[in-house]
Amino acid sequence: MKKFLLTLFALCMLSVLMWAQTGEPEIIDLNQLTFALESNQLVISNGYGYTRNTLPTASLCQFDLTTRQSNWIRNINTIYNGTVMDGHGLALTPSGNICYPDGADIIVVSEQNEVLWSRSLSPYLTGGIGFTITAAEQYLIAYSMGSDLILLDYTTGQVINYWHIPTSGLSSCGDHSVFAAADSVFYCVDGMPMGVVYNTGNKLTKVKIVNGVPQIIWEHETPDMSDSRVAIDGNTIFFQGRQVDPWCNSIIDVIIDDGESYHLNATIDVSGPDSVTIVNGMRIWNHKLLVATQTRIGEDPNFTGGRFASTIVYNTNGSVYWRINQYMSQFCANYAVTFNTNTIYVLGASRPTYEGWQQQVMWLTEISAPISIHDPIIPSIPSILTCYPNPFRGITSIKFNQIENSLTTLSVYNIKGQLVRTLVSSQKYQIGEHSVSWDCKSVYGVKMTSGIYFIKIKSGASISTKKIVMLK
Repeated sequence: MKKFLLTLFALCMLSVLMWAQTGEPEIIDLNQLTFALESNQLVISNGYGYTRNTLPTASLCQFDLTTRQSNWIRNINTIYNGTVMDGHGLALTPSGNICYPDGADIIVVSEQNEVLWSRSLSPYLTGGIGFTITAAEQYLIAYSMGSDLILLDYTTGQVINYWHIPTSGLSSCGDHSVFAAADSVFYCVDGMPMGVVYNTGNKLTKVKIVNGVPQIIWEHETPDMSDSRVAIDGNTIFFQGRQVDPWCNSIIDVIIDDGESYHLNATIDVSGPDSVTIVNGMRIWNHKLLVATQTRIGEDPNFTGGRFASTIVYNTNGSVYWRINQYMSQFCANYAVTFNTNTIYVLGASRPTYEGWQQQVMWLTEISAPISIHDPIIPSIPSILTCYPNPFRGITSIKFNQIENSLTTLSVYNIKGQLVRTLVSSQKYQIGEHSVSWDCKSVYGVKMTSGIYFIKIKSGASISTKKIVMLK
């Protein structure tokens, strides 16, 4: 146990060091949106956001990133298509038009909500009309519930080619998606009947088209997983699944494609020990993995005790690069994440209670991208002088020396790197010594358990941390 805690402490310190080198990301805007439907998909084009909403009915919504107002909403046929995975129910053409599945059809619309073309895929679907879509540089790709791979022309919707991939995936249910790589190489994801508990699992298949015939190069299986998602950066593949027993927590395999074979570089338990986290959205950002998540509060795997939302970035070795936790309410979650230039956009939702779906509201969070690691800053640090007493019971006093005239934020984190409470939020102090106390309570007024915590202070671009120990 001692070795385990020391390892976690080292990881936390590594994360803090990385923040200090690169500049910490910050929430620069948080706005309630004019639509209130759960969505796990978000794409950005020419100053507009597009989301595919799935509750209570499926629809495509365009909203202005500046005003946060929705401009138009299109209804979508939900037959076999109500649970399209993140990033695969929406795609952008090279000119910025929006593609989405509608029943057995692909529809392409302009920014002005004009239908540019539609194409029925019924003649090419062997396992029902459900399919997902994704964008490649050369063509639009559809992948069906029966593992049918279809390439289409962006401009006309003409079918360029199609194949049936013999992955033996579940045709009536399960996950199905595809990603394109160079030289006629595709990575297919299929739900598989290989679980112990619910007879389900995920399979990642590398497929190469040779002389017009698909050939399976290698396969990677994850039993007892569902709701798979994939993000690819060169030969690095992030393959995520949700455990079915316990049937919520997300696991990410970091896979390196070696050509004719592959190897597992790392496995990420997103929540860490003794917790449950669901990954709802994944993107590659700056050669790292950017994810939108929700983490359980309490012990019920159904999340009835509450949840908080996080945006996390991972390195290719599975370590946390940076993390931002949000507490819009006791029941909040981040569903989708994407980025545009130096701004990261996160689509989330919150509601007052576990059953409060009718009162749920959507939020758009804008996060500033950190400074490049190749351009490090050397900040002057507002040092934390003392935390007294330390170790402590009941209350501790945190004294720090303000050495620059900048806005200061002081927060408490647990050993997992999760935000417990913000004691000072963007407050300007005079230069000199100041004191803030912590009464061992979370943002919700709940008394925290004994253990190791970290005090983190940020003033301008400067960051410093201090370890404290709470006793019973």
